[in-house]
Amino acid sequence: DRALGTDLREWADEQGLRNIVEDLSSALAGQMAYRLTGQVLFYYAFRRTNPSLPKIDVDDQEPVSPKLRDYWDYVRTFDYEALFEPSILERIPLSTASDSLVRKLVRELASYNWDSISVDVLGAIFEQLLPVSERITLGQYYTPPRLADMVLSFTLHDDDQDILDPAVGSGTFLLRAYDRYRRKYGMLHGNILDRLWGGDISAFPAELAVINLCRQDLNSQTNYPRIIVRNFFKLKPGASIELPVPKPMPGGAN
Repeated sequence: DRALGTDLREWADEQGLRNIVEDLSSALAGQMAYRLTGQVLFYYAFRRTNPSLPKIDVDDQEPVSPKLRDYWDYVRTFDYEALFEPSILERIPLSTASDSLVRKLVRELASYNWDSISVDVLGAIFEQLLPVSERITLGQYYTPPRLADMVLSFTLHDDDQDILDPAVGSGTFLLRAYDRYRRKYGMLHGNILDRLWGGDISAFPAELAVINLCRQDLNSQTNYPRIIVRNFFKLKPGASIELPVPKPMPGGAN
């Protein structure tokens, strides 16, 4: 599909991806795989505390990606826009073999009793979702935690400061700020997230930032990281960013 190929190259150029990776096709395939895995894992983990979400049911009669989009839109009625907003990667058609593998992944993960999995185990799963060796291959560089700690030591001085990272990556600065708020000021998870804001031009690291912040307390009822996928230099002071609610929740709830 020439039109899709052109759109993908333009998208990759906007994110600087083609200047980082040697093989764009492999990087896009990797992003698709990790994104899908992270979304499915997060859906099941999130459903522990929000049983109104429908069970994922993928049959063999229709492509799996459009079907999963319906479920991702349900989650967007809560929040998590950076993790579940539509992506150009979803326009890439899966081969029959790949479609079957994704369906198999969904069904195998559905077989677990997610209510019985401890929060610590879930957190470890998300923490190890993306191998360190894959990060640069997928077009993302990461700030060492020690450097983030040093910068924060000069900037974060009390518990009523908001922190904005306009190039959030996988969330290292926000995660280290989260840790300082919790250790130094004893703040609760939801209150800390109210203080942390981030954005990234690249969807993939923004998705990781959402997961990394959420996994700090997967049982929280106010577990909504303020992360968006935007080019910071195109944001204007005073502008509002609306998070869409695509459809009503099952049972008529808004």
